[in-house]
Amino acid sequence: MPTNSLSIARAPLCAFAVMGMMWGTFAAVLPDLKTMLGVDEATLGLLLFLTPVTAVLAMLGAPAFGSGFGRLALPLATLLMAVSFALPGQTASLLLFPLAMLACGAATGLTDVLMNARVAALENAHARPLMNLCYAIYSLGYALGALVTGALRDNGAGPGLIMGAMAALTLVMALFTWERDGRIDGLTRPADRDAAALGVLPLIGGAIVLVAFMTENAAESWSALHIEKTLGGSPAQGALGPATLALTMAAARLGYLVAPTWVVDELEKVVLPYHLDALKQAAGRIALDGQTMAAAATFVPAPRRGIGLVAQDGALFPHLTIADNIGFGIGRQEPNRETRIAELAYTVGLD
Repeated sequence: MPTNSLSIARAPLCAFAVMGMMWGTFAAVLPDLKTMLGVDEATLGLLLFLTPVTAVLAMLGAPAFGSGFGRLALPLATLLMAVSFALPGQTASLLLFPLAMLACGAATGLTDVLMNARVAALENAHARPLMNLCYAIYSLGYALGALVTGALRDNGAGPGLIMGAMAALTLVMALFTWERDGRIDGLTRPADRDAAALGVLPLIGGAIVLVAFMTENAAESWSALHIEKTLGGSPAQGALGPATLALTMAAARLGYLVAPTWVVDELEKVVLPYHLDALKQAAGRIALDGQTMAAAATFVPAPRRGIGLVAQDGALFPHLTIADNIGFGIGRQEPNRETRIAELAYTVGLD
């Protein structure tokens, strides 16, 4: 992982870190919030239910916010998020607490769209993968927030003090999301009336991702509560639940970035064919140029099929043209760059 990746992605990295730290803090302090509110798990779940819904609604307004505030959009959204997370720990009211969580959800949804869009823009501008690094920082921030919160709770600190102190810390971090050239372009629909509509498929994919993220959030947020209330663990032990999950994800995200190329290549050679070979044909027949590849009584091992597979999900940028995707790995200052792109497109039949 090149050192200057940290410099290039400094602003969104800080936003990812702030979001991770605040949600890690929330997950680890949730048992005290439950006690402060005097409710059971079912009621607590209802009080938190609209938080992700508000986040999604805020995401819909993020493009207008980003276009309106320009380079100030990401710093403002991150500052709002840091401030909002100080609120839930300050009230035991069953009316005010869900309102405070709605503010957290809205600020999170707003920041989420803007920081991801900024990373995508930086990846395009510098021809360098940065998204995994940013999500690794989010996971590390989440783990740090959870562990610090567990230690503070073990020493008698209450939710108001903890969430206020962490909000103050992340407010300072949010200042580093400022960039002189930080305007995020491409947030709004192009003025060209002939531009293609979004279509149904991205909406279906988005719904699947939403369910996955809500499931992940539930596992992280409720693990401390389960460890402490069900298993009888201490606050520090409860914090290990969300922290462990976050550290596991951070290790995977960073590991792929820093692992030597030959390690990744060898893993792909071993793991991918294993999983492909494990999928046996139960019925029907799959053929290529008349040759049976898979059927009830026939199975050609993956390495002998003569087929190359490139998954589009996560491998292509949907906002780039075919030529831009092909040329993403070719330096912008490379001599004869356009010629090379055309040659590659011709080679794979995309000319």
